[in-house]
Amino acid sequence: MRPALLLLALLLLALLLPWHGARADDTTEIGHVNTALTNLGLTRSHRVVVERFTDPEVPGVACHVSQARTGGIAGMVGVAEDAARFSLACTATGGRNGHAAAEDGSVVTDLSVPKAMGGPGKPGTSTPEHLFAAGYAADAKAAAAVSIGPREGGGFGLAVALTVEDPSLPQAELEALATEAHAKICPYSHATRGNVDVSLVVKGG
Repeated sequence: MRPALLLLALLLLALLLPWHGARADDTTEIGHVNTALTNLGLTRSHRVVVERFTDPEVPGVACHVSQARTGGIAGMVGVAEDAARFSLACTATGGRNGHAAAEDGSVVTDLSVPKAMGGPGKPGTSTPEHLFAAGYAADAKAAAAVSIGPREGGGFGLAVALTVEDPSLPQAELEALATEAHAKICPYSHATRGNVDVSLVVKGG
């Protein structure tokens, strides 16, 4: 079969077959970020997708998962796989005034809404933003300040301020390293790009 006819046949097959990434009715895609365009945009692009899974056993509890999705013809017909080097699972009960724990017990914390947001602000508790800031800071090798507030389109949005500081490196060199890591390497930067306002401040020697 000629390449052009084979491509057409695969495209028609992709339209007829259910997408391998579909989930149950209790799953909702929150958003996605394209990481690369495939086939001049004729097929799905490679992307990082954030989905919300409703816990079938615990009422009012949901998990948000970010994962890679392969685009192109192979991704559409379900013959491509997205290799993950590491995955984790966390469970939260009671929402923002509840309790969260990693499946392996490595992270266990009580949660409460800050007083600034009208919550109890209980001593010794965390917020989802604390956990997000810790992960982003560790991966970006920076100090991460995460803020939350109302957004123009309704609901709430996040903003992140990253500060990279190393007086042992010249300013120009540190700026180049930090900018490249933020643009090309950090998975948190990839996941938030285009939907979360992230600023980067660099302080070298």
